Amino acid sequence: METSRVIIGLLFLVVGVVLFRGAMLIRLKMEKEVKGGRVIIWNSFFPYWNSKDFTERGNSLRKKYNIIYFVLIFYSLALIVFMKASD
Repeated sequence: METSRVIIGLLFLVVGVVLFRGAMLIRLKMEKEVKGGRVIIWNSFFPYWNSKDFTERGNSLRKKYNIIYFVLIFYSLALIVFMKASD
C-alpha cells in the first residue's frame, strides 16, 4: 500500500513538472507573437482571452496555453484530493 502511494505521488510530481514546463515554454513563444508592439503583462499568468492582440500563430499558442492552464487547475485539485485520501 505504501509503495503504491509513493509511485502515484512521483507520477503526480512528473506530470506537474511537465505541465508547468509546457505552459512556460508556450508562454515564452507566445510573447514573440504579439501584434502592433503590444506587450503581454509579465507577472500575469492568467489565461489570455483577447485574440486580437496576437498573430495567427500566436492565437494557436494562446489556445494551447489556455488549455494547459485549465488542465493545471484540475491537476492541482486532483493532487489535493489524492493528498487528503492518503491521510
